[in-house]
Amino acid sequence: MITAGQVKFSHHARKRLKERYNITNLHVARKWIAQKLQHVKYLGITVDSNGKEARMYGGKGVIILFALNSDHVLTVHPSEKNTAIRFINEAYYTMKQSVEAAVQNNENYAAELHEEIAHLTAELKRTRSKAKKMAYQARINAVQMRIDELPAESFELKRRLTKAAKGVAAYV
Repeated sequence: MITAGQVKFSHHARKRLKERYNITNLHVARKWIAQKLQHVKYLGITVDSNGKEARMYGGKGVIILFALNSDHVLTVHPSEKNTAIRFINEAYYTMKQSVEAAVQNNENYAAELHEEIAHLTAELKRTRSKAKKMAYQARINAVQMRIDELPAESFELKRRLTKAAKGVAAYV
């Protein structure tokens, strides 16, 4: 964990602290950064438009960029909530499309299984062999069990989508 005394600021970072957060005092800036670092998460290495890499920390409405190998603050800026909301919406709609496709596949598969049961039932009526009758009946039972499972699978997919929608609603 970075302490207030360890933090150093670039000229650009001090300028941004003054512009965006009205912090001009170096001591206050160090304490502010240390306090923010208690609530942020490490988001990874980022690359700016000039190709410079930095460590990114974000959370609680602020993004802090540090130099790769030191506790030197390069810049500070507010988080981009619209970008995050757009990302969440895109992920939700992708999930929604995959769930709808899976439910449709389950319905199509159930129709195919019903056709298979009809075919097996017709074969069962025609056959005289006891072994074949038992095999057809076993297959009919297995297919019927699978048909009975499909609505539960579709329901579970829809429940997961509903939970995701509730999560999206929390951010939008």
